[in-house]
Amino acid sequence: MKKNLKKKTVPAVMGLTLCAMLGGCTANLSGNINANVNGSEIISEEFEIDENGNLMKKPDGGVLKPGDAGYDGKQNGGKEADSEGNFPGGLDDDGKEPGEDAQGLFPGGLDDDGKGPDEDDEFKGVAVSASFDVINNTDQATQYAIITAYDMAGRTCWTYKTKEDGITELDRLQEIVMTDDLYIFAAFGEIIALNNADGSVAWTNKDFQGASLSWAMNNKGDTLYITGYYGPALFVMDFNGKTLNRIIVTDDEYYWPYEVLYVSDHQVDVKFYSNEKVYSIDPKGAKEQ
Repeated sequence: MKKNLKKKTVPAVMGLTLCAMLGGCTANLSGNINANVNGSEIISEEFEIDENGNLMKKPDGGVLKPGDAGYDGKQNGGKEADSEGNFPGGLDDDGKEPGEDAQGLFPGGLDDDGKGPDEDDEFKGVAVSASFDVINNTDQATQYAIITAYDMAGRTCWTYKTKEDGITELDRLQEIVMTDDLYIFAAFGEIIALNNADGSVAWTNKDFQGASLSWAMNNKGDTLYITGYYGPALFVMDFNGKTLNRIIVTDDEYYWPYEVLYVSDHQVDVKFYSNEKVYSIDPKGAKEQ
């Protein structure tokens, strides 16, 4: 309960005399007593004493600020500091974030977490990069991959675990490409796309069935050309997961394709390990060449 207060306005000289008698208070030029009066019932019209004996600015006058007489570092900006002087929500004693100016702006164009706007809320949770980690279970001779997507500030957006299958002499788990909307990878002969927004599966294509793949993309960015061991010489698909062509080279001299190079929409060069020769293929041509 608050003390019963007697409100007085006193001349400056009288204020100084009272301060000298009571000790620890001062009077300003307007004649208002501006400091804790150590239990005295004399108080200015601008301040009052709370139930703990602390000098507080009256509610209709706002709250104390650093530099105000009676300010004890625990009341400001409508916030209450804890016993260690910390304010809720990481606010300073003026009720603002650390470094925030009177207009709520931060130095250097930074947001309230010290990062630039492009690194913060506008892009929070939007995947712009990803890691692809293959985990080998040697006891079971199996493997799987963990895909982790990150936003522009390096925060984790989502993770995805592939199915687990047997380890062979070839790479059966490989990332392919990340577009604005999709993260595309190969897992045990399948080509899979995840939505960048949430890591959900957008589509799965089971037609490739190769391994240790190499890939290229056309100039428009809407077609993938893939080759690899145990698969077709050239596998062509769009970014909606649709198979456009699956071309097999029947010449016995050419087997174990391992590198692909896009030249034009009607020429894709594939290099074969069997003879280290390049075979030019028309991706819009027949399924066998």
